[in-house]
Amino acid sequence: MNKSVTTTECFLSLATAPMLLGLLSTQVVFSWLQEAGINSEELFRGERLPILHFRDQP
Repeated sequence: MNKSVTTTECFLSLATAPMLLGLLSTQVVFSWLQEAGINSEELFRGERLPILHFRDQP
């Protein structure tokens, strides 16, 4: 029974690093997507769009 506990602890310790890296990479990807969303909103702001001049209706 002691060998089973040691094996479980070994697998758990080996799985910890990939889990932490997965969480960290998820946060990085989320922050990148959020920044991309903010930058795409800047493209559609009124300041950056050209002013359209319409002819007056008679």
